[in-house]
Amino acid sequence: MTAIARRRIFVMLEIDGNKGEPKDFRSIWVHGELVEFVTISSYGHTVIKSMAMR
Repeated sequence: MTAIARRRIFVMLEIDGNKGEPKDFRSIWVHGELVEFVTISSYGHTVIKSMAMR
């Protein structure tokens, strides 16, 4: 039996705009296409920006 290795890539996103941070599990759309979901988000006090991770 062969094990298939899965790679996980974590991506940090800067949230543009003034609508606040996105809620967890909100969809991310790029050019009208659903590409991913936000897994966690928060305000980065050090960088003074809203950030999200997928």
